[in-house]
Amino acid sequence: MANLIDTEYTPIEGVHILSDSSYRKHVRTLPVLTCERCGKRNGQGGIDVRRCQGCWSVGFCSKECQRLLWPMHKENCQTLQTVLDLEELARHFYSDPFLLHYLRVALILKLDLLSPLYNPPPNRFPSVIVHLHVHPISEEHERDLYIGKIDAMGKDKIPGYLTVGINNEPVSYIPLTGDSSLQNQEHAMMVRSYKEARTEADSKGRSKNPIVMVDFGYNRELINIGIEITVDAFETARGNPPLRAAIPPPLNPLSQPLDIHAVLRRV
Repeated sequence: MANLIDTEYTPIEGVHILSDSSYRKHVRTLPVLTCERCGKRNGQGGIDVRRCQGCWSVGFCSKECQRLLWPMHKENCQTLQTVLDLEELARHFYSDPFLLHYLRVALILKLDLLSPLYNPPPNRFPSVIVHLHVHPISEEHERDLYIGKIDAMGKDKIPGYLTVGINNEPVSYIPLTGDSSLQNQEHAMMVRSYKEARTEADSKGRSKNPIVMVDFGYNRELINIGIEITVDAFETARGNPPLRAAIPPPLNPLSQPLDIHAVLRRV
C-alpha cells in the first residue's frame, strides 16, 4: 500500500512502510489493465484504461463505462478512505513505545524465535496477521455493527474500545524470488517492502534484527508493515522485564466511555 499519510508522522526506528517511490515502481510492474465493462485493453487503439480510485483492483476506459458498471461494482469497491483510516489506526497503535515493544514480544512467541529448533525456510520471510477489533460497549451498537447497520470506519460515533490480537492463523513464509509479481500482486508488493526494510536496517547497523512483515487487518482490509525484532524484545520474551526508562508504562484507563474514534486517537 502506498505510504499516503506518512508526512503527518515522525518516522519510527525499526518500523518500515513501503516508500512512495517503491510503491510507484511496484505499480509500473502490474499487468496491463482491461476495461472491466467492455474489455478494451490499455493502449489498444490509444485507449487509456485507468484504475478505479476506490479499490485500485479494476479499470475503466471511459467515464461512461464506469457509470454503466457502477451499480454492480459499488458493492465490491472498497474505498481508498477505508484503507487510509486503517493505516492511521495501525500507526496510532505502533507509535506507542509500550504497545510496539509488546507487539514485538508477541511476534517472537508467535514465531517461536527463542526455540533452538527454529529453522525458517530458506529465501523466505515470515508474515503474520494482526487483527484490529472494535468492541462497542452497548449491545445495541454491537448488533448494529454485526448486521452492517453501522460502519465502524465511517462517521458514526459509538462508545467502545479497540483490541488488537494475533489469532491462530499459521505463519506465512513468503518467497523472496520467483514469478510472484504476476501470480500474486499482494505478495509482490510485500517482497518489495521486505527488501526495502532489510536494506534500511542493514545500512543502520541492525543486520541481526529479524524483520517480520505484519499485516494489520480490519474487516477485509489489510496494510503491510515491516517490524524489526529488537534485542530488548527478546529479553522480555525470555522473562526479563524491560527497563522502564526505555519502555514507558501503558496509558491510564479511560475515566469514561468515549466514541470509537476518540479511543483510537488516544491509543
